[in-house]
Amino acid sequence: MKLILALTAASSALSGPVSAQQPWELATTVEQAIARALADAMVHSRYGQPTWAGFGVHGGRDIYWHLVGPTSASPGPVTRRTGWLAVGGKTGSVAVCGDATEIRAFTISVGDLWLDSDEAMMEAITAREMTTQLVTSRQFTALDGRDDRNGYYGNLLRERPAYREWRVTRPEYAPAVLTAQRACTPPGTRSATQCWMTWTLYRRPDFSRETGLPGEVCPIGRWHREVSLD
Repeated sequence: MKLILALTAASSALSGPVSAQQPWELATTVEQAIARALADAMVHSRYGQPTWAGFGVHGGRDIYWHLVGPTSASPGPVTRRTGWLAVGGKTGSVAVCGDATEIRAFTISVGDLWLDSDEAMMEAITAREMTTQLVTSRQFTALDGRDDRNGYYGNLLRERPAYREWRVTRPEYAPAVLTAQRACTPPGTRSATQCWMTWTLYRRPDFSRETGLPGEVCPIGRWHREVSLD
């Protein structure tokens, strides 16, 4: 009996909390999967920049890459690879961008319906030993009443910030910049209103939109339009 208890305790200590899975373990929530992938996308201080092939094993078992390898975009010296996230039947889109030799940005986009709350997402990030310092937070601009006759759309947009940016640190990793941007189908769309959260990890610690390098703009695709933040 003592041996069984000892083995059980050892097993519990090795497994750790659910929110800090090992790479071979499946996440139980979308937030956990996103946080693990973002944490893995940071540059390790000892090992430095991984190759494109090496980056394909990052992110844990919840990230899948399309069989087609990294492709160079035209025009411009940008290399991009795409994939998807899958957790318990819930999915999202993934993209990683850079130039021919250096990976510069990693993006995950998921539907708002797949997320519990902003607080749950930040808790998952904290569980990955990522410390965030908020730099910027912006709300959606007010909508013209003619674009939102029943008030539903405007109320939906006001639930969460439209854009946030953090400086991120993690033990044994180089600092990075993390952004979260909310995008929704525009007012008047015939289909039901839909919103997405897009998380981007910029691996350069001094990243800024004014001094962006090729490959640091890493969109998922053109299939969802963002409401203007101006």
